[in-house]
Amino acid sequence: MYSTPELTDLIEYRSVWLQAEREFAISCFSIIGCFPASQSISEDVNQLNELEDLIDIKDARLALIETEKKGAIPIDVLIDELGL
Repeated sequence: MYSTPELTDLIEYRSVWLQAEREFAISCFSIIGCFPASQSISEDVNQLNELEDLIDIKDARLALIETEKKGAIPIDVLIDELGL
């Protein structure tokens, strides 16, 4: 029978996948001819920055989902627990 993966497993998988996408985009950027010749380097950098922004937004949304599921510890309580 098929079992539903835990939310944390999905978040971990998504995180690994997004990191692989990030690394591919960076390595692709470093390969001459990977991007169309009509684009300038500044346009390429802007596209990579936009991609990273989208990935960060997705990561933040996943973190919010996990927080809603597991709850959060207030920063004051965490500081006290860590003795900071």
